[in-house]
Amino acid sequence: MIDQRFPKSNRLLKAHHFKELFFDKKRWEGIFIHIDYASKKDRTRLGISVSKKFGKAHERNRFKRISREAFRLIHWPPVDLNVSPKPTASTASMHDITSDFQTFIQEVFSA
Repeated sequence: MIDQRFPKSNRLLKAHHFKELFFDKKRWEGIFIHIDYASKKDRTRLGISVSKKFGKAHERNRFKRISREAFRLIHWPPVDLNVSPKPTASTASMHDITSDFQTFIQEVFSA
């Protein structure tokens, strides 16, 4: 059986992790998402920030679930990411978010 969980070591969990990223960040904007990022040396970690302005709880949870799954399926360079949705993300599919992630990697790390 293949382990396909999203381990805690790949997540930004604590407030101080988000604060470190906030002070060290660069921003990239895709079609459906904003990504605040900072390069790391050892591993890739994901944080997701969705405010109540985005929608009701089930809409925010759907975005987080799709974002985590898209993140998990892509091979990442070492970086800390904080993903937040644009208003257009309420209709986005997992393919749309995955496409934004892949475009981000190409534009930022292939240059």
